[in-house]
Amino acid sequence: MTDMGNVIPVTQRLWIDGCGLGDEGKACRKQMLKQALTYLWDPGSFSASSPDAEQLRSLQAKHWPKSGIPMDNGDILNRNPFTDKPASLGVVHWFKGLFAGSDDDELGGFEKLPPLRAEVDPLTPRLPKKMISSQDLDGVY
Repeated sequence: MTDMGNVIPVTQRLWIDGCGLGDEGKACRKQMLKQALTYLWDPGSFSASSPDAEQLRSLQAKHWPKSGIPMDNGDILNRNPFTDKPASLGVVHWFKGLFAGSDDDELGGFEKLPPLRAEVDPLTPRLPKKMISSQDLDGVY
C-alpha cells in the first residue's frame, strides 16, 4: 500500500515539474497523456522507442529538474518485538497489557523504553527507491 501511496505525489511531480508551465508544459502533458492512453489501450504493442515516445522525452528534457524526480521508498524493515523472549510469553504479556487498566506508571514506562534503531524507525528518512530522469517514461506507465 505504501508503494501505491507513494506513486500519487510522484505522478503529480512528473505532470507539473517534469513538464513545466506554459504552452510547452501543455504540449508535454498532452503527449504524456496520449502515450499513457496508448499504453493502457494495448500494452503489448507499446514501444518505448517510438517517435511519439521520443517526442515526449525531448519535451520532458526542457523543464525536468536537474537532480531528477525521486520515487520515495515506503519500505521499512519489519521488526519483531518478541525477539529477546519466547513468542508465547510475549503474546501473553501483550494480552495482559491489552486488558489491564491504564495508569500513569504504564504510560511513563513508554518513555523509558530504549530508542528504536534507525533502520527500523519509520521517522528516519530513507533514500529514494528510484530517481526518475527525463529519459524515463514513468509518467506513461
